[in-house]
Amino acid sequence: MRPLMVFSVLLFLMSCSGQESATSKVENLSSKPVAYSFQDEPFFEPKRSSQVQEKLEGNLKAALERIGKDSSEMNYIWWGRRLAYMSRYPDAIKAFSKGLKVYPNSYRLYRHRGHR
Repeated sequence: MRPLMVFSVLLFLMSCSGQESATSKVENLSSKPVAYSFQDEPFFEPKRSSQVQEKLEGNLKAALERIGKDSSEMNYIWWGRRLAYMSRYPDAIKAFSKGLKVYPNSYRLYRHRGHR
């Protein structure tokens, strides 16, 4: 199972249990929440090592370069996924929505946007 999926499942289970969430135990990068639970609990972007942050930024830059050269459905998906990996969920939703303007019948883009 992918680490992000495992993390998402754990967050969901912890929010349902009434216990303190995993993200509230992690030092926050900013004071603005990146998302809210169904119980209106804020979730913050986790602190990452500089190596992990550089890798995520490099992957996002590569995704942007690919979409600039070839605006395929899969490149829109990877652009949005790279944004989501960085906890930039509103930006990821916008990326999937832009892809849906080009590919309005794409169930993949709808699915990924719905996940975010």
